[in-house]
Amino acid sequence: MVQRVALSHPEVSVKFLRDGKQELLTPGDGQVQSALYAVLGRDMALGFTPVKGSGEDMSVSGFVSLPTCCRGTRGYQHFFVNGRYVKSRTMMAALEEAYANQKMVGKFPGCVLHLTTRLNAVDVNVHPTKQEVKFGNDKKVFDAVYYAVKSTLEADRTRPSLQVKPPRPAEGGRPAEAPLRPAGPAYREMTLEEFRRTAERPAAPLPLHDFTAPGPQGPPLHPLPGTASPAPPSPSPSPPGRPPISARPKPHLSPPGAASPPPNLRRAARANGRPCPPG
Repeated sequence: MVQRVALSHPEVSVKFLRDGKQELLTPGDGQVQSALYAVLGRDMALGFTPVKGSGEDMSVSGFVSLPTCCRGTRGYQHFFVNGRYVKSRTMMAALEEAYANQKMVGKFPGCVLHLTTRLNAVDVNVHPTKQEVKFGNDKKVFDAVYYAVKSTLEADRTRPSLQVKPPRPAEGGRPAEAPLRPAGPAYREMTLEEFRRTAERPAAPLPLHDFTAPGPQGPPLHPLPGTASPAPPSPSPSPPGRPPISARPKPHLSPPGAASPPPNLRRAARANGRPCPPG
């Protein structure tokens, strides 16, 4: 409450003591900036810039924070109408709309804005505390606050800007620097005749590889030192009761057209373990 009184009447020197200790002291020189410095402190006051504007039958003055000095709370927003502290959704919406695309998400601007208008243009009997007011024309109030803050932010010289330098003029007879251009066109147009000639042109034959020709021979492979040469595979043993393959009798094939031996001779040969006689 004491801070609001000091900001609403900067022409009055306000001194606040708590338990014998001075908490607040304003100079009372009539300057809002001096009261702002005493209430918010040096670091906070340096992030505010003055605002001044006018609308239809009303004027706006005070200070608003720079986009880089916004805070995570609306506790630094102070609105005054005809010298009275008020809570106005219209003035708050106009203030934050002027900061659109200029502040970080989740941050809120601070302000000390004084709106001066005709007495019959505002109704202060809306709330028992006399803090909530009702304007006769909310649009006029919105426009007056919005354009006053918006023009101040756009005229701020501390905002970074991008400047493109023009090409340097020619010096000493040298031609001026020309912008770089690509060496050739990005694509080439082809007429119908050129396309037909390209399509009818026979393709060059691909080189054939003779797979039967011996390839390049590398050096002979030798076993590594300390390793033995692999032994040839040993023949698999024959099952017990059967002679090895090398000792088995080889069958005799009869020439074409020869008569087959009688069945009794074949059975006798099988019984004795001898090959069948040829026919």
